Amino acid sequence: MRKIFLSTFLFLILFFTVLTIYFSTIGIKTSKFNQLINDKLTTIEPKLNAELEEVILILDFPKREVKLETDNTNLYLNNNLIKLSKINIRVDLFSFLKRKNKVKNIEITTKENSVKNILNFLKSYRTNLSLILLANSIEQGSLKTKLKVNFDEKNGNYLSYLASGEIIDVQLNLLNNEKTKNIFFNFNITDEKYEFENINFEYKKLKINSEKIKIIKKNKNYLVKGNLK
Repeated sequence: MRKIFLSTFLFLILFFTVLTIYFSTIGIKTSKFNQLINDKLTTIEPKLNAELEEVILILDFPKREVKLETDNTNLYLNNNLIKLSKINIRVDLFSFLKRKNKVKNIEITTKENSVKNILNFLKSYRTNLSLILLANSIEQGSLKTKLKVNFDEKNGNYLSYLASGEIIDVQLNLLNNEKTKNIFFNFNITDEKYEFENINFEYKKLKINSEKIKIIKKNKNYLVKGNLK
């Protein structure tokens, strides 16, 4: 009897160990959380809508989180499209077990999109004169970015964000038919701080570069620090 009990106990331990490893590494595919992802996107902007494939659910026991991940998503805002490579949502594990699904943060990673498409997307979100002028001035170029939005776990409201990425081979038309071309730079942007690194562009055959330019918003003013060569 003791041997049967011991064998059953060891089998259960082995079974749950294998199950835990499977859920923590490979995960399972499901479509049950598609609505949750769309709901959190509308928390950022009510007009957002995503075409989602199956979501992969992965458990992260050390961080007490459940990770919901989906690949190759199309994100729409008023019929303007941005192609995404990944959406990643982290949910508190205990709230997940209670079916309350308190989202800690959401990460959105884009594919390489045309800068013009990105600006049209932003214009449909919040139209202003500077975006209109910039969209009309851009002739070519692309952008890749990663956006992380943190939420208040108590009420689920937006808390903070971090956007990072790179601008690739942009050409900008200036006044008097002047052009600034071969624009490349990396960026990191939070609510009140903007950092631009490895800036390179060309104006009238003059090559200009900067290691870093930092802009900090302070009340209604912007403090700028950096170098330009």
